[in-house]
Amino acid sequence: MVRGWLVLLVFLVGCPGKQAVHHPGEQWLGEIRVDGNKAIDDDDLIPGLALDRARRDGQAADPYQMTVDAQRIKNAYLKLGYFDVKVDFKIDAQ
Repeated sequence: MVRGWLVLLVFLVGCPGKQAVHHPGEQWLGEIRVDGNKAIDDDDLIPGLALDRARRDGQAADPYQMTVDAQRIKNAYLKLGYFDVKVDFKIDAQ
């Protein structure tokens, strides 16, 4: 009996079912575009970004994730042997 309640409690705590909430002023992701990218195919680069997962899940743009993804892109170029890479990001309001 106690085990059944424990399983139910774990299930309820682990599955809250909370939906994403849109707050006024949040920028929803419609498209991720990489300009000036020549060495790595966009189809290989974009799916590895956290912002692509956020876009697929219908979440808002997160400035912190943009900085992390910019560093991921820079690291990918450095692994290819580039001496230095400058990666900037911006949000175009539609």
